[in-house]
Amino acid sequence: MRLFAFLMLCLSLVAFCPADAQTLDQKAQALIAAYPDHLASFDGANLLWKDGTKMPFGEERADKPLQELIERPDIADMFHWPYVFGGAALPVKAEADPGRVRNEAFFAKMYGACEKRPAGSCASVSCKPAAPVRRVTWVPKFGGGAMQAATVNGVADKLKAVAVELEALGPAYAKYLVPDGGSHVPRCIARTTRLSVHSFGIAFDINPEHGGYWQYGLPRAMDEAAVREKGIALVYRNKVPPEIVRVFEKHGFIWGGSWYHFDGMHFEYRPEFLALKAIMEK
Repeated sequence: MRLFAFLMLCLSLVAFCPADAQTLDQKAQALIAAYPDHLASFDGANLLWKDGTKMPFGEERADKPLQELIERPDIADMFHWPYVFGGAALPVKAEADPGRVRNEAFFAKMYGACEKRPAGSCASVSCKPAAPVRRVTWVPKFGGGAMQAATVNGVADKLKAVAVELEALGPAYAKYLVPDGGSHVPRCIARTTRLSVHSFGIAFDINPEHGGYWQYGLPRAMDEAAVREKGIALVYRNKVPPEIVRVFEKHGFIWGGSWYHFDGMHFEYRPEFLALKAIMEK
């Protein structure tokens, strides 16, 4: 009976259950459902693209060292920490960053390759979008200006829909949205050689004044490894209302405020988590 109750809890509250409660096939099917223009099938070991490309999916090893998980993830590793919608699991456990693990090859194939220079470093980044990046008017009723968004997967259209719904929340929310904190900029994540998803035109930052960032409370600028080595526990900070988070999530975005390495201003288009939620709820 206890096992049955646990399984029922997993089905109804999937995000709170261990990652291994979701099978590799379910994760692959979530990606296929989220990106139907690009992905065809999963053969049990490889993700098959519609142009015939095969990408190894990986096994999402539970014992993979944290540094390897972040720096050299398989596609399956992107689901290592279940994403909890609406911030319902905050604060998350130490080092848990659901959705922050990204396989660069996967996103580069879909949105366009980027080149880091010099090789093996990240002094500068240049990208060749697979389709034109589009200017999207950002909450014009609040004087929000514009964001640059990918047209691949209809991301620009999704961002436009988000802006319309955010305006409908009313002027009390304007201060969280304007000025924005940036959109499409080819670059690496600060103090790393990992590409920021801003490089692909799928990440958007709202007003940084209200969205806390994990490095702001540190005694000095430090990378993640140094913070772990010194045993510094991050203190969660965020002022972004849940109503804003829910609007973004409804349209396939995830929120950086759901991470241990929190980035409350940050939203990125990752519809595979919404697709996985739907699969698990069945």
